[in-house]
Amino acid sequence: SRVADRRAGAPAVPACEDKASGARVFDDDVDCAEVIPTLLEETDKIISAQKARGADFETGSLKKRLRALVPIFVPLFVSAFRRADELANAMECRLYRGGVGRTRMKILKITALDMFFLLFIILLLAGVFVLNAFFASAI
Repeated sequence: SRVADRRAGAPAVPACEDKASGARVFDDDVDCAEVIPTLLEETDKIISAQKARGADFETGSLKKRLRALVPIFVPLFVSAFRRADELANAMECRLYRGGVGRTRMKILKITALDMFFLLFIILLLAGVFVLNAFFASAI
């Protein structure tokens, strides 16, 4: 079981590589904002590995290019699920329990100032499109 693994000396948190020193460190503070960049980095590594093996992603019909992406998505999903499992193990070992005893975020409401800035941004974008159309036809 996971608790037995913890007693046996298994790390409680996912191991990460320190970019400066290259050493493996254990990070107990995984932020949701780290997930997308991590997946993009992992995708780049997988694409580089597949290109080194001779995979071609740029040529051929749409169907052929989509089929060429399968060798990217399979290892990417396996890696993502492995990371999720490591994070779940770390949270379980720390006895994390969802909403119990946690503070809640303040619920925001739209104010007149928000509506003003929304209208301002819409008018600004409309102005950019109108000027772009005007000057594009003048060239």
